[in-house]
Amino acid sequence: MTKQMFNWKIFILLFLTVLASLYLYKDSFSAYFFQDDWFTFSISKASNLKEFIRFFIPRTDVIYYRPLGMQVMFYFMKSIFGLNYIWYHLIIVFTHIFNIILVYYLFKLILNNYFTALLISFMYAISTIHFIPFYWFSTYPFILGPAFLFLSCIFFILSLKTHRKIFISLIFYILGLLTYEIVIITPLIFMLYLSFQKISKIHYIRVLPYLFLGGLLFAIRFIYYHPPSTGNYVLQADYHLLSNLKTYLLWSFNWSEILTEQMTSLFRFNFRIMNYYPSLANLSVALFIFTIIIYFIIPFIIILREKDKSLFNIIIFGIGWFLIGLLPVLFFSKHKYPYYLPISILGLFMIIAYLLTKLFNQHIPIRNQLNFKYLYLFLFLLSYFYQAIITYNFNSLIHWAPRRALISEKLVKRFLEEKKLDSDKKVFYVQNTPENKLALNDQDALKIVFNDVRIVTVYD
Repeated sequence: MTKQMFNWKIFILLFLTVLASLYLYKDSFSAYFFQDDWFTFSISKASNLKEFIRFFIPRTDVIYYRPLGMQVMFYFMKSIFGLNYIWYHLIIVFTHIFNIILVYYLFKLILNNYFTALLISFMYAISTIHFIPFYWFSTYPFILGPAFLFLSCIFFILSLKTHRKIFISLIFYILGLLTYEIVIITPLIFMLYLSFQKISKIHYIRVLPYLFLGGLLFAIRFIYYHPPSTGNYVLQADYHLLSNLKTYLLWSFNWSEILTEQMTSLFRFNFRIMNYYPSLANLSVALFIFTIIIYFIIPFIIILREKDKSLFNIIIFGIGWFLIGLLPVLFFSKHKYPYYLPISILGLFMIIAYLLTKLFNQHIPIRNQLNFKYLYLFLFLLSYFYQAIITYNFNSLIHWAPRRALISEKLVKRFLEEKKLDSDKKVFYVQNTPENKLALNDQDALKIVFNDVRIVTVYD
């Protein structure tokens, strides 16, 4: 399986991976705008070039800086498609498909193994860390930003292999910085890669422009346009680090947010959730245990017996990648979400894919070992996909994203009907519940829908 496969075989396998991902997330395509979508629409208005350029000036009322992924994208999308949410979902889908291909190509370059790269791409495509971005367009930077990082990494590695300049890689890095703040860790990934490949230290000088640009943006953002650092954005360097790390690890293996919320402490689980959704909760836990055994324990034991010297390097490289990807968010004790994982999670997937690849190439002292290996691979793919389906269904029942999207859509439809009956109406009444207020983002939704800043939403 380490030999180069025909391109058409790779195409078919990637196509099947894309189909599996689209099947998993098909129900999200009907999700309406809600919460921060309305806020982003409100800050993405520009009637001239000067106002458009202001999109790139950091805001002090939010901690993130994503002008290209939010303001610019919302501005053009609304200008072209209005509030037809189908087009917004299509953009998410096409970018996700593009990322699947980029992940495959990136790890083919890093590991020089088509089979391993395909496995990593499959796990990335089916991962439930994409649940919220598929439902919530204001988190589009968590899909677009990684695309720019992957492209920057690809062209950086190609520049090393072909002795060309890093200009194209730098361009994608800059676009990434303007899209998704976590892209700032890109130069650290480059240094990790150089160390992993044992490339001459003289090539570390190539990383300096990335460090300079990232440091410059960081200084501008945190010195001249200081973001909020209270509430959910308080930084803590204590036992919360272990708790955060545990949570991100669980999410990496398709563990539902709802289940991780029941972890009352580092090693304590609130089993009352089993009483509300017994079949889904029990099945999720059982599948999680099964997949950990089939992903890690069995392949690791078999390979360890063969004294594979490259295994240690891959594990260090993968863990290093995982931790580097989480550096910008790991210290937030209260602000943690699965959508922060699309970059760091690839480190874990690399370890898993490497173990499975080595297992597939190891001699196993049993009859019909080839059939056994294919069966083992099939069980891995099936269990991973089934775990994703269970988690997705679990989230669909109880997660706040689809719930608030539905609330927002129903309320907006109701208000549109009211406006038809009274075109001069400026005040709209809605039941005062936290979910209603969050779904409409207080006053923002109706001001955007009716394109009128005089509209008032009264919660009574």
